Amino acid sequence: MKPVRIVFVGPPGSGKGTQGARVASEFRISHLSTGEMLRQLRDQSDDDCKFSSYTEGSILAPDDLMIELVAERLSLPDCQAGWLMDGFPRTLSQAQAFDGYLNHHGDQITRVIELVADADGIVKRLIERAKSENRPDDTPKNIVERLKVYRVRTKPVLSYYRDRDLVTQIDAMQDIDSVFADIKKCIARS
Repeated sequence: MKPVRIVFVGPPGSGKGTQGARVASEFRISHLSTGEMLRQLRDQSDDDCKFSSYTEGSILAPDDLMIELVAERLSLPDCQAGWLMDGFPRTLSQAQAFDGYLNHHGDQITRVIELVADADGIVKRLIERAKSENRPDDTPKNIVERLKVYRVRTKPVLSYYRDRDLVTQIDAMQDIDSVFADIKKCIARS
């Protein structure tokens, strides 16, 4: 089997992180969470206010910063066996730049998995996550704003990948094990 190169796209709270960790373990690939990358950058920076706006609110990190972080991470040896991108690309320009990066390195995305979830279910999940994981970014106001940003900025990424027949939709509102089973089937067919 050739190396798996997966991109998860879905609204906040659709299970990208949870399912990403499971997929990475199952397929022995690297789980690359840009949210985690930004939180690490925030924690290591003297200017944590700058990075906090990207991790705790509805402001997307600049495209050039995201491309730089992802490129740096993909250059590490553990990514050669395969990877799953969680939270990237979030904008059409990021998707186009990412394709340029991959093409330059003789690589390509295997499959884009869209985790589909309804807004009411997302709000409930994120409020629960805020309680259980102490996530300051999961306030009701931020949730509504992040869902709006997702609809406006990230949905066009799906159209871009659909035009290349890369997108498979998975119902993220199923129980966790059913979502995982559907993702595994999708990857096996890729």
